[in-house]
Amino acid sequence: MNCTVLHFNLRKAKAAGYKATFTDWLISLRSNRVHSEFLFSERYCDLSFSSTMKSGENGPRFKRIIYSHPEYWDRQVIPMTDDEENKAYRFAEFLEKMEFRYDLFGLLSFATPLEIITPVRWRMWCSECVASLIQEAFPDFNGSPDELTPDGLYIEIGKRWKYGGTVNKL
Repeated sequence: MNCTVLHFNLRKAKAAGYKATFTDWLISLRSNRVHSEFLFSERYCDLSFSSTMKSGENGPRFKRIIYSHPEYWDRQVIPMTDDEENKAYRFAEFLEKMEFRYDLFGLLSFATPLEIITPVRWRMWCSECVASLIQEAFPDFNGSPDELTPDGLYIEIGKRWKYGGTVNKL
């Protein structure tokens, strides 16, 4: 089955009238894509998984999302066997049960290229969370999820699955 990683592209969204939040602005200092979601296949009811502080959440969570503005999202399909998807899903369940929190402090590391602020090990932001799921299914995928911005995740997926900068549309 194919799974999908969706990346919220702030530049595209703003061009279409989206009003950026403070968090969007902060992340955009280092990454044009400001949020990443892992979309499981229909085997798992098309559930999305990520780490977020929106909608009253504070960390990794499953959510059924209707991507009502597909023009805001860059989409990358990841071919996975059932076993690989099962590994990613079980790891997502683990992350949700562990009650990790969103790494707001680590997010501040995006605000500056200096390494004076570093991510917190027991907290996760969106691209770190999504990269961890991919890494669970593909252990040789980028070894440092806690260093990936959403743009960095987009690039790593593109390298691994040879997207060459092209993006599938929703």
